[in-house]
Amino acid sequence: MSNEKIIEKIQKLLALGGSENKHEAELSMKKAQDLMVKHNLTMQAIDNHDAEYIGEAGKEYKRESVEAKYVNSILSEFFFVSVIKSRNFQGKFITIVGEKNNVKTAQHMKVYLTNVFKVLWSDYRAKTGCPNKSKQSFYMGLFRGFSEKMREQRKESEIKFEMVLVNDPKVESKVTEMFGKVSNTTRRVNTGDGAALSEGKNQGRKLNVNSGALTA
Repeated sequence: MSNEKIIEKIQKLLALGGSENKHEAELSMKKAQDLMVKHNLTMQAIDNHDAEYIGEAGKEYKRESVEAKYVNSILSEFFFVSVIKSRNFQGKFITIVGEKNNVKTAQHMKVYLTNVFKVLWSDYRAKTGCPNKSKQSFYMGLFRGFSEKMREQRKESEIKFEMVLVNDPKVESKVTEMFGKVSNTTRRVNTGDGAALSEGKNQGRKLNVNSGALTA
């Protein structure tokens, strides 16, 4: 399957995840995960594969959104890309680096996940009347629940294809080429609202990819 066909197939599966039929939505998400894993396992098995690696920057921003911390972590762990924050004379930017097909998929997912975090938080706050400071707890729950689900699905895919994914060194090489040495920084967040954390995790476990991922 050509690179263009791969991304087209993944996008169609992501779109099917918007089905009102929960079984169909879950199955579509799983098939998309299988295809992404298979694509990257294939590249992993070929030392000198000729896939194109790119880095695409988003719009300049002044202040990082609350959602970005969690969404960028999800993209980096599950969508075979590296998400880099950088600054130059023009301003601050977030660049997604990786194999071209993976970058395109990650860009779609960034749009979707950012929107869904906002919507689910808005619904939860309207329902419970909790203070805005509970947002970090709810978001951390969403992040943990969705990440657990994605790890389980990836493990199933690896078992299915009888191979284990490793980090793609060409992604790291592209990052170094573009940005030099990159340092990882972590920021502590307040997750003191146990109820918001728990409900966020519950909703994260139920989260399926839907057609919102395709509205870049």
